[in-house]
Amino acid sequence: MPSVRPQDLVEAILEAITQSGEAGVLVSPTRDHPCRFAVSGPEGPVLLWVYAWTLTPGGRPQLANEYRIQMTSVSSPLGLNPSGPTLLIGYEPNLRMFGGFAVARHRTFAIGSPSVQIDITALRQALQDGLAFHRKSNDEIAVAIRPDQFMVYARTA
Repeated sequence: MPSVRPQDLVEAILEAITQSGEAGVLVSPTRDHPCRFAVSGPEGPVLLWVYAWTLTPGGRPQLANEYRIQMTSVSSPLGLNPSGPTLLIGYEPNLRMFGGFAVARHRTFAIGSPSVQIDITALRQALQDGLAFHRKSNDEIAVAIRPDQFMVYARTA
């Protein structure tokens, strides 16, 4: 599966912000990592930083349901937003769903192409439930996010 173009990722995030009942605008260049969004909603304004990549199949035959983001084009450590949330997410364009990962666990990483995984069944479950959780073998919890729940996740991640 090819990567989603940066402008399509930004559009998916902006659409998710809208579906969540809030208003957002991109305030950084489209290709920046992180992308920065000014968001306003019932809980007040927030500056949201988002590191986002396409979720793609993990490539390991023994883990057919594994999807991953590959954190390319960024350096370790990832910068954190001093005045609001910082998200590390993947976007699966066929399902139009997001996977959220604990930025604190992946802020620093080795040179190369670090990847972070989620089980695709969690994304399918979140289609029905809004949010779904996948506990990984290292006890990290990845969160599958339906677009209308994006800001719930962003404000509480």
